[in-house]
Amino acid sequence: MKTIEFEIEGMSCSHCVHTAEQTLAELGVEAKADLKTGKARAVLSDDSVGIAEIREALNREGYEVK
Repeated sequence: MKTIEFEIEGMSCSHCVHTAEQTLAELGVEAKADLKTGKARAVLSDDSVGIAEIREALNREGYEVK
C-alpha cells in the first residue's frame, strides 16, 4: 500500500468534498479530502490506480488535481 497527497482545486463546499471522495472510492481508492487545505490523501492498495487515473476521474467531475 502506498499513500499519496495531492491538491484538488475547485472544491468549495462539503458536497464537493463528498463528491471527490466518492469519485475516488469508485476507483477503489480510499481517500480523505480536506476543504480548508484543498488537499486530499489517498491510500493506493496496488499499482492499478495511480495519479493519472485519479486526475482524470476528478477532472471529469470538474476538479483539477495539482
